[in-house]
Amino acid sequence: MPSPRPLALAALLASGLFLSATGAEACSCLRAESAAAQMADAELVFIGRVERTAAPGVDGMTKTRFVALRTLKGEHQDSRTIEHHTVSATCGMTYEADQYVIVLAGAEGGRLSTSLCQQPMFDWSDYLKAGDAPPQQTAMATSPINCATARA
Repeated sequence: MPSPRPLALAALLASGLFLSATGAEACSCLRAESAAAQMADAELVFIGRVERTAAPGVDGMTKTRFVALRTLKGEHQDSRTIEHHTVSATCGMTYEADQYVIVLAGAEGGRLSTSLCQQPMFDWSDYLKAGDAPPQQTAMATSPINCATARA
């Protein structure tokens, strides 16, 4: 009869391999070199206030509606709805109502979406410097966001 120690060791190794395989499915993001480089990869970049987030749909995605206060890249619209996952393993994230955020979104299939990997990696001022929004696209021209206190 085989010794229980080798069986126990084999079980531990097998479970360790299983944990390694499932851990590989977690979200992993590359860091951009700069805010300008991160913006270059996005279709739309704006500063906004979260209005509400809907319940996730059957595809696991949810939609968050924002009041767009200033568009840094792309066409300005006063309101934007962006799709995203909410589970971190699928690079999802959550937004809270009335939170001020910078949104970097991509476009696929006519829909705007974002992910944990598109979250701002730099200070707000870096995105403002890199933005190409003319003054008429700024709804906050007389009351700019204080970058140090407006972050959530």
